[in-house]
Amino acid sequence: MRNGTQQITRVYKRGNSSNYYFQWSDVNGIRHQTSTKTNNKKKALIIANQFIGNSTNLQDECIILKDWIELFLDPDTNPRKKSAEINGTRFSDSYTKLQIRTAKNLLKVLETKPAILNKSLSKIIRIDIQNIKEIIIQEKGHCRTSQLLFTFLKVALTQAYQEGRLDYNPGADFANIHYKEKKKQAIPAYILAKLINDKKAFYSIEAWAFFTVLATTGMRRGEVLGITPSRINNGVLTIDRQWDMEKFIEPKGGSIRIIPLAKITQYALSCLDPPATEDSQYFRKHCNWITSIFAQIKMYSCAKFPEDSDILSEMTPHVLRHSLNTALIVSGLSPMLVAEYLSWKHQDMLRIQSRYTHIVSDNIIPVANKIDELFEFQEKQLTKTIWL
Repeated sequence: MRNGTQQITRVYKRGNSSNYYFQWSDVNGIRHQTSTKTNNKKKALIIANQFIGNSTNLQDECIILKDWIELFLDPDTNPRKKSAEINGTRFSDSYTKLQIRTAKNLLKVLETKPAILNKSLSKIIRIDIQNIKEIIIQEKGHCRTSQLLFTFLKVALTQAYQEGRLDYNPGADFANIHYKEKKKQAIPAYILAKLINDKKAFYSIEAWAFFTVLATTGMRRGEVLGITPSRINNGVLTIDRQWDMEKFIEPKGGSIRIIPLAKITQYALSCLDPPATEDSQYFRKHCNWITSIFAQIKMYSCAKFPEDSDILSEMTPHVLRHSLNTALIVSGLSPMLVAEYLSWKHQDMLRIQSRYTHIVSDNIIPVANKIDELFEFQEKQLTKTIWL
């Protein structure tokens, strides 16, 4: 057992708080006080001694910022998760995975700033937090990813403060990174239908089939790369993995789902050479292959539909996902069914679909027709005399 507090025998209340606190000393003899987050004295003593029994809580305060962030890369060392286990609070697996991804991304953003990463955690001050915030914005811009990175940093610092590693929380009250969400694009369904039926737009049958599957399922590109014959049974596809350009990982959100495939999707897959085995991928390609497909289709489609070139020039696999959502919603399908097909959690459906549904010009022609009807407009009455 490391030096420091060995056992907690007393808990106490502080100020107007209803929760019990306890005091402990680290290996350097520095005293700290930590909340048990419970008003039950017996339970507070148990929580306090569990905290002390976790030797990582008694590490000296010379831990650097990089080492502290790296603790969040492993569920077994994640301080936030371990604290939740002690306090009996909920800490989901999906949130644990989100923290792993975010911690990894934050370390990557800060890897060129060793002076900050190697600074003692206890020496971090507010100007350091401001500098990190500016580095994130410079690297990622004002976007959702930047917001997640900075939020994670503040959560990590709050955890360090609660464990007594910091005398004060330098990230407290820092405004988060705000961003204006980029306007999503949606390609009209009739354009996608014409492209799918125009095989001159693609340089190979594999490219055509890949594009068709993306456009007609709304699947993420990594999920499409994971399709094998064994995962399709009577036209129903099981989606249980996705390719992240290095290895197969679980689908986004961690849940396996099953979707029926449209006949056009099944036809596209049937046009490919049969995979070597039932567990072989239909598409055994890499990121550059996907990039080249979309470079070709964007060039061809912009020339074929110049009036829609602004949208078509932004075409990506994810834009095809947006486009299918839009086409299904405006066709009158139940939003709940669309959310199920596109793998959105029902509780988040309205928020997500408000971002992903786009009304393109062809879909609002009925509005223009209704205006003509209300104003009793007749084309034969439109003459030059109106402007005289």
